[in-house]
Amino acid sequence: MAIDGNGLLVLQVQKIAENFSSSGPLHAQDARTRQSLLAAGAPGSRVNGSSIHCGGKIKPAFPKTLKKILVISPEDSEGLADFSGEIATSRRLLTVTYRNFRGSSDAAPELLEALIREANEARYDLILIIRGGGDWASLRPYNHPTMALAVACSKVPVASAIGHKSNTSMVDRAAAFSFTTPTAAGKALSAAVWSSAKTNGADTKNRKGAKQTSLVRSVPGISDEATTQLRSAREEAASLRETVDLVSRTHISDLIGIAVRRVSLLSKGVSVLTVTGCASVVMFQNAILLTLGVTGSPLSNILFSVMILVISFVALKAQRSRRLGATQPARRDMKRPPENFYAWRDRIKRTVTVRELRQLIRHNPRSR
Repeated sequence: MAIDGNGLLVLQVQKIAENFSSSGPLHAQDARTRQSLLAAGAPGSRVNGSSIHCGGKIKPAFPKTLKKILVISPEDSEGLADFSGEIATSRRLLTVTYRNFRGSSDAAPELLEALIREANEARYDLILIIRGGGDWASLRPYNHPTMALAVACSKVPVASAIGHKSNTSMVDRAAAFSFTTPTAAGKALSAAVWSSAKTNGADTKNRKGAKQTSLVRSVPGISDEATTQLRSAREEAASLRETVDLVSRTHISDLIGIAVRRVSLLSKGVSVLTVTGCASVVMFQNAILLTLGVTGSPLSNILFSVMILVISFVALKAQRSRRLGATQPARRDMKRPPENFYAWRDRIKRTVTVRELRQLIRHNPRSR
């Protein structure tokens, strides 16, 4: 028995008795939850399956329409940052609403129920529950029966990405489909959004083409050959417009993705400089205190070191928080937004701050 560096009690198991049983209270609770999920209509292959996450033969069952989704996750989760980075290229095709949720809180089961109820009332297309990796204790709350049943009973499809490949919670089993990591969820969602947009665009083009052909045929005096040529020309024009639109969206998404990576890299550089500066100040604190005219007593040295460490910690936490929110549009409009696409493109190529990046994402030309 020992206490590790994080203040946690660590037990080292040296021997397991032959009559040891793993059917403790938590095991019994999970068994009851499985029965409740089956009674609620959850597929037995997911409730009792050994491998249920998407990948290989298991494909994500995204709804045909993907325009509005609700993401439920801790707001400071690294998994959420990974997910947001993966869907950055498809943000203009998708409305994403984020809700802060911590599974470890006492009110977590009731809060998740309320969030899922909100999504059903607002008729979202998909609910996605995200939680990055962690130890057993931090992921255990996602096995709570109330959480799992809330997911299983949702009319809006629920997907989950909790922990890593080796983690499978009751929320995962209750979900319509699940992913091994938030990153995998982001990649799959982005691909599904683009596929949905392309399919919907093709359907719209076919409907317009049929309507235009009907109008052409209704005009007397036009031969079948002329009608065919006109229809072909209009189909080519529609196809060209769709191609131009797709290229435009892709170009804008690429510009945003490059800007996000550049700003994130610069922010991490500032964090490194902050740590380096903090270490340097602490190392040469005696000389600094002497320069400031402060007597270098042990107490003053300790207080000075603590002050520098607190300031550095606050600065690093603020920088990390800004990085995690770099892909989110700003809440307010810019005072002087770019006048056109070319001005917007020039600015996003030069932006180096999270604040300006978020403002430019808000004023994305495709959102106008």
